[in-house]
Amino acid sequence: MNKENLIKKLASFLIILVCLFTIFSSKLYAYNRNRALEYIDIWWDSDLDDDGIHEHINPLYTEYYDVGGDCANFASQVLINGGIRFGTYGYGVGGTIPGAENLRVNLRNHHGANEYLYLHDSIKEGDIIFWTNSDTTPDADHTLEVRIRAGSNIYTAAHDNDRPGTRIPDDNPNYFLPGIPVLAYQHIS
Repeated sequence: MNKENLIKKLASFLIILVCLFTIFSSKLYAYNRNRALEYIDIWWDSDLDDDGIHEHINPLYTEYYDVGGDCANFASQVLINGGIRFGTYGYGVGGTIPGAENLRVNLRNHHGANEYLYLHDSIKEGDIIFWTNSDTTPDADHTLEVRIRAGSNIYTAAHDNDRPGTRIPDDNPNYFLPGIPVLAYQHIS
């Protein structure tokens, strides 16, 4: 067996091991917002040199920029790093849920996320926001992560239009989303 095949087999084994751990440890950990925020700070910028190539992607996952966008996939990674496990519902590489509406429904139905159509007092750093009005259907079209909550202001991190959630006011969704955004806020317990 040559070295390249050995490396591929080892990488496949490690991915399987991570997936199995993810599936079987779903109830062992509470959501750790600090770990979720640390993940955002490390991985929010997928295009470090602004050349249009997304070279800064966590190697445990894949990216979905060319097949609809990477926003929900990145939010899933943030949640996984914070302790959320999607089990068999996580159909993306590493157990993520790449679709915005699929992630929204999964968090509500399987993880007890409370959803609000206004900025509820319970929304804090590490929670998830879904933008629901970029087309004519009421489903989620984009996913953002709350990076900073300062009173009635929120600053969000995201992939697709990479943002760290720390550039105030530029990372406030009311500032960068077109029109008056219709947002669905989810508090992760």
